Amino acid sequence: MRKFRPRGHRDHDLEALQRFYKHLEPGGTLVLDNEVPYSQGSVWRYWPKDARSALPVAWRASGNRRRGSDGAEYELRSRLVDLDPLTQRVTYEIRATMRRDNTLVAEEDYSLQMTLYFTNEIELMLKHAGFVNIEVRAGYSDAAPTADDDFVVCIARKPAP
Repeated sequence: MRKFRPRGHRDHDLEALQRFYKHLEPGGTLVLDNEVPYSQGSVWRYWPKDARSALPVAWRASGNRRRGSDGAEYELRSRLVDLDPLTQRVTYEIRATMRRDNTLVAEEDYSLQMTLYFTNEIELMLKHAGFVNIEVRAGYSDAAPTADDDFVVCIARKPAP
């Protein structure tokens, strides 16, 4: 029986990379993008201890709303609830609502945990999973990444026989 582990753990992420590797054909390529933890609009400002005392942040008054083909209006909102800089894990709450004629019909809340990764960590995890010839690019270009890039793309290959 498998021991339960909470979501958003590094061992889960490494296991996923190992499964990608296993399912790729020899010579196959994995392309993986990652938003760096210090990107604009990220949770970076909450890493210091004093800033974390402001968590959880309040729900925004409104979120992204869209009208469905059924005529109902759907809205998603999220908020940062917790950040653990030691494990680099963030927890968000997500609220989904459905309205008809401006009347709330349904509302559901969910929790989402995820681990933040720096570029070197991803490279090491890819190597550990067995990938070779790992290339890192700035966003979705062929340029080398810099500290000013919010996204990096890792291109990793499964060795050919």
